[in-house]
Amino acid sequence: AKSCHDFDLINFWMGNKRCLQVSSFGHLSHFTKENKPEGAGRRCLDCSVEPNCPYSARKIYLERAEKGAFHWPVSVVCSNSGSDIETLTEALRLGPYGRCVYDCDNDVVSHQVCPGFIRW
Repeated sequence: AKSCHDFDLINFWMGNKRCLQVSSFGHLSHFTKENKPEGAGRRCLDCSVEPNCPYSARKIYLERAEKGAFHWPVSVVCSNSGSDIETLTEALRLGPYGRCVYDCDNDVVSHQVCPGFIRW
């Protein structure tokens, strides 16, 4: 889904120019079990590597909520209002957003190339 948003922006920036042909290829090469940092846990809230991880659910969701920011991306974690720290913490402890990004059943490419031929 990420690449679709990129193409929307490119289409907007192109103005009335037409893209004659687009090709896309990519692969999942980064967010795999083989690249999981040594000593990392299965869930962010119980992980010894979490303080140094750029994908930490604690940093992305919980620390924002602790500052009162319950809007996106925090708002997507809980199916209900999720406007309290306890509900959010429980969702991160048990739900998909608290899993280690390297342990997920992700099948979305981490690297993608999309060359296009544009009529200028």
